Amino acid sequence: MQNYICDGERMVVTLAVAANSGDVVVVGTKVCIALNTGAIGDTIAVMNEGVFELAKAVGAITQGQVLYFDQTAVNVTATAQGNVFIGYAYIPAANADATVQVLVVDNPPTGPAANIAQVSVANATDLPSALTLVNQLKTTVNALLTGFKAIDLIVHD
Repeated sequence: MQNYICDGERMVVTLAVAANSGDVVVVGTKVCIALNTGAIGDTIAVMNEGVFELAKAVGAITQGQVLYFDQTAVNVTATAQGNVFIGYAYIPAANADATVQVLVVDNPPTGPAANIAQVSVANATDLPSALTLVNQLKTTVNALLTGFKAIDLIVHD
């Protein structure tokens, strides 16, 4: 193929901040792992994908859970807001674990399941509120089923 460049597993970047081998390096909105140590302005190779053991925020992580990188705390978290998508939990991690194995990938979750608003039960203090929440839950479940069918995660009828 004439337009093939490489497998894309690695790339060369110029560091905006110093990094040690194994550190997370954020390039734009892409999270990579440093293969070498370098100072600001150095050019190093980074990995775009693979499984890496990284520092984890407090909290239990389930296998397959969507994970994000917190650039301020310099650790992996399940909290999306204000953080950069990094990948998925390769294996579970307990609340007290200092690290988690992360499957670093390029493709943040998208589609119907990723865009569904969370249903909160905190406001179901009366029957109309409870019915509204039940209807939201029904819509959410139907959207999830549609999304799962679209990617052949479950069998269509």
